[in-house]
Amino acid sequence: MAEDIKDISTRGAIMAIAVSLIVLAGVTTFGVFGDYGGGTPDNDRYQAVTLNNGATFYGQLSGLGNKYVTLDNAYTIQNAAGQGQDGKQATPQLSLVARDKALYQPVGAMKIHSEQIAVWEELSEDSPVTKAINEQNKEEKK
Repeated sequence: MAEDIKDISTRGAIMAIAVSLIVLAGVTTFGVFGDYGGGTPDNDRYQAVTLNNGATFYGQLSGLGNKYVTLDNAYTIQNAAGQGQDGKQATPQLSLVARDKALYQPVGAMKIHSEQIAVWEELSEDSPVTKAINEQNKEEKK
């Protein structure tokens, strides 16, 4: 009877080690070759990238799985609300601003440390942001 208990505990320990090794192999494989389960961005769409500090940028995301990701053609939404009539707060006037048109005039693609990304999402072709980006790109080409 003591041998049966010893045999069961040995099998349990071997099973636990085997399962641990399989899990470790899976984690290592995704860490080296995978995209951490987040999928890969569609190159034909724009993505919304929300950072840990709450800032959201829109553009074309690439390089997921790397230490730094790239956001090309980056935009942000700016609130241009001022004072309305009688000193009351005016309705917010939101506008899409190209990152390279910002006051500090950055050059090139935006590089973001991957640990700073809280969420990224694909934007639909019907998204007002997608339409505004496409419209601004058309205007710049004229």
